[in-house]
Amino acid sequence: MSTRAILRTAVLTLLAATSATHAADPTTLAAKSIEVPAGSLASALEAVARQYGVNVIYTSSELRGVATEGVKGKFTAHQAVEKLLEGTPLTIKVD
Repeated sequence: MSTRAILRTAVLTLLAATSATHAADPTTLAAKSIEVPAGSLASALEAVARQYGVNVIYTSSELRGVATEGVKGKFTAHQAVEKLLEGTPLTIKVD
């Protein structure tokens, strides 16, 4: 499996735990103001998890070296993660 495929798999499961934990569709969680600076994608995902109170599941080694431009504005958790992933080959799949 290529590194790109591993990264894609890691992020595909990113918000899956949100549904089980909160019994809600993560795409419909309330929008709120958020500011996460550019830098490490792993650090940015952890910041989103803390600010929204959701679970983010990934293996840190799979995201090593992947950077994000950050996110600033009013977004749902799902939208914030989508913004963090802009410019990367990664996507989100919500179960």
